[in-house]
Amino acid sequence: MMRVTAENIGKALAEHVKPNAKFMTDESNFYTFLNADNGVFYHVSREHLARYCDEFAFRYENRKASDGERAKMLVAKAEGKRLPYKQPG
Repeated sequence: MMRVTAENIGKALAEHVKPNAKFMTDESNFYTFLNADNGVFYHVSREHLARYCDEFAFRYENRKASDGERAKMLVAKAEGKRLPYKQPG
């Protein structure tokens, strides 16, 4: 099983990314060799990767919608669904 390490990331970037590309990364120590400013997400686990991808896809697909239009979409898609929560205890 391949692990995420600075060395593996460096190899993948050298092989697949142009040297003058701009990077937006999290604050993982894996990217310290880039000497770039870090972004918003500090850790993306494999378990939640699909959720992060879905969030960014939604943002991109709805980038021209107003806040009001996005709120209407939220209400329309929530209709008939329960919002469960864990009971304290």
